[in-house]
Amino acid sequence: MYHFLLGVSANVLYRWPSQHLVVIGVTGTTGKTTTTYLIAEMLRGAGFKVGYTSTAMFSDGNTDWINNKKMTMIGRLFTHKMLRKMVNNGCQYAIIETSSEGIVQYRHRFISYDMALITSLYPEHIESHGSFENYKESKGMLFAHLKDCKTKYVDAKGFVRRAEGIKKLSLERVKNHYC
Repeated sequence: MYHFLLGVSANVLYRWPSQHLVVIGVTGTTGKTTTTYLIAEMLRGAGFKVGYTSTAMFSDGNTDWINNKKMTMIGRLFTHKMLRKMVNNGCQYAIIETSSEGIVQYRHRFISYDMALITSLYPEHIESHGSFENYKESKGMLFAHLKDCKTKYVDAKGFVRRAEGIKKLSLERVKNHYC
């Protein structure tokens, strides 16, 4: 219950920031940080403003800096605060490196993901998850979470818009899917 309430509180405190971004979650045993950075750079190269959180680096869309927290997926307050900074800085995309520990502690809850991908999966973190089956299940929770996330629409410039009150024909639907 603690993790749930903290997630709700962070989301409300920072005014539902992930609903204003196309959010990509990256999970897996290895390769998460590299994949997060490569996706960010590809999107930047395509002309989009991007923020991200990863084991190695953070970016709020304006500034990149080293992650000195020694954690892959920082707590809910930090993550939602970062997402709000990204929105305030005009980002269209957020990439969140999403760890199995973060998933088990529901740090991914109340983040409206649009896409999720897994880089690899092999036995690791057995001591904290109890078994490889539990580890796989924790990764699967991110993908199951996608079906609960709201559909978003983007305008011609790539900014997320709510469908209410806007002609849906002028918007592109962001499809919730996984890779």
